[in-house]
Amino acid sequence: MSVHSLSNDPTDHLTAEQVAFIDGLRELADFLERAPRPERLIDRRDAVRLIDYQLSRSLLVERERELGGPWEKGRLGTDDTYFYLTRRFGPHEVTLYTDRSNVCERVVITETVTREVPDPDAPPVPMVTVTEEVERVSWRCPESLLEPLPVDVDFLAGSDGPDPAEAGF
Repeated sequence: MSVHSLSNDPTDHLTAEQVAFIDGLRELADFLERAPRPERLIDRRDAVRLIDYQLSRSLLVERERELGGPWEKGRLGTDDTYFYLTRRFGPHEVTLYTDRSNVCERVVITETVTREVPDPDAPPVPMVTVTEEVERVSWRCPESLLEPLPVDVDFLAGSDGPDPAEAGF
C-alpha cells in the first residue's frame, strides 16, 4: 500500500515501512553531520548493506539495468555458491546476487594425485601408495552479463584450461 498519492512523487510505490527506512537513513546522515565528535560514533566497519537475491541470470541483469550505475562483480569471502554484483556508496553497498551456476560456467579439471593409504589386505599398520583421479572445480564467469557464456575450444579439445587458483572466480 502506497503512503503517497502524488504520481510525480518518486516514493509513491513504496510502503510506509520502506519510506520510514529511507527517511531514517537521511535523518541519521543529518544527525552525524551535526553531532559533536562524530568520529566517536562512526567506526570504519560501520556500513549499510542492502542485499537483493535474483532467481536467474536474466532477472539479475534486469535488476542491474533497472538500478543503473557502475557494478563490481565479486564474491563474499571464500563463498563460491553465489555470484555477486555490488554497487558502492562510500562504505555502504547494494549487492545483487544469484546462484553462481546461473551466471558462470562450472569448470572441472581432473588431475592425478598420489598418496599413501592403508593396505586393505594387510593388518592396519602398513601403508601403500595409490594414484587416483581428483577433481578441482573452478568457475569461469563472464566479464559482462550482457554477453553469452564463453565457449573455450581448447578446453573442449582436452586442454586443462586456466589454473582455477589463478582464475579469480
